[in-house]
Amino acid sequence: MIEPLHFYAVSIVWALVEIAISKKNEIRLLSNGAKEYGKEIYSPLAALYIATLVFAPVENMVKEGSIWLFMAIIFLISKFFKMWVIHTLRGAWVVKIYHWPGQEVRSGGPYRYFKHPNYVLMMIEIPAYCLAGEAWISAIVSTPLYFYLLWRKIKIENSLLYGGPAG
Repeated sequence: MIEPLHFYAVSIVWALVEIAISKKNEIRLLSNGAKEYGKEIYSPLAALYIATLVFAPVENMVKEGSIWLFMAIIFLISKFFKMWVIHTLRGAWVVKIYHWPGQEVRSGGPYRYFKHPNYVLMMIEIPAYCLAGEAWISAIVSTPLYFYLLWRKIKIENSLLYGGPAG
């Protein structure tokens, strides 16, 4: 039988795959003249993501949950939709903020429905990941902080893509 800790292990491996994709794309983007923006956002965002990946399973080991399968399914659905985002952006998908000459705003795939589908999915993924093991404390602490950092990241990206102040 699949247990919450198996789910967490698979989720962490999945996160490592996403980081590998991002790093590969980052190298290519930089070699094509991209410039990184929002560096002040990346470190706290990465630290919070890692802390959530670590503390939610620890919290789950202390208290076994009963809604884990439902939340795990929500989390996995968000990951599959994230793969759609990565596929749509192809070599432009990265976890940091980059802007390059001739960069275009995407309008296909999930971008038909949301300006920032990756972040919509992250807003589902973070609490679902925590609550898959009924890690309520992790969810209560990490979710609003993550939402705030994503909001700041979106403001920077919007200023680069659509003009206007980064705020």
